[in-house]
Amino acid sequence: MVMVLKKGADSESIRKLGEKIRERKKGKRMNTKEFVGILNLEADALDIQKRLRDEWQ
Repeated sequence: MVMVLKKGADSESIRKLGEKIRERKKGKRMNTKEFVGILNLEADALDIQKRLRDEWQ
C-alpha cells in the first residue's frame, strides 16, 4: 500500500493520512502459520545463513 503526502499539503489531509496509517496497522495482520513447511531446504538453515554472510566479506 502506498500513501503519498504531497508538498504543501494542509493539516486536514495530513491528519486523514495519519488515520489511514493507524487503521492499517490495527486492521490486517499477516498469518505466518499458513507458510509453515512450504519451503523445503536441502541444507541446514544455519549453514545457509553462514554461507550467505561469508559472501559479504
